[in-house]
Amino acid sequence: MWCRSFNFSFFLLLLSGCGVRMCESSRDTMLPEDVVKSYIEVAFNMTALEEKSLLISYTTGDLKSSLLKTSDDTIEEIYMKKKYEMETLDIASAQYKTPVECEVSYNLSYQENFEQKDSSKKPLRLVVKAQNTVSLLKTEEGWFIQGVIGKKSQVVFPYVE
Repeated sequence: MWCRSFNFSFFLLLLSGCGVRMCESSRDTMLPEDVVKSYIEVAFNMTALEEKSLLISYTTGDLKSSLLKTSDDTIEEIYMKKKYEMETLDIASAQYKTPVECEVSYNLSYQENFEQKDSSKKPLRLVVKAQNTVSLLKTEEGWFIQGVIGKKSQVVFPYVE
């Protein structure tokens, strides 16, 4: 059960973002790598429910449909309770399949916090390292993430602070 919840949460996290430089640039001039970075940055830094529309603005197709169907309670639980702290995000590659299709692979490392049953104990922190590939599609408005096509996540080790 925990694994399924973790995978869904992680999947939703991967589908979010707007970096500082992305908000300053025109959407149609963003490279696929920039869209991916921005989406992930929004996912890890979301503070208001209204930012859900920002996540959606970086997506298309089934991914967009899934985010549109996600309840506000779920968005709040996954994005705004600050269970995740990003450590590193590196774009590994961008492969243009056609002029309007691109696959971006990236490496992401983050910590996930879990409250322990004994409230006198400090939260348990898991270090997660993920390698993912997302598919993007270009339209007249710019590049959009259409789905996660490859993913590999590893829980490195749990520790208590």
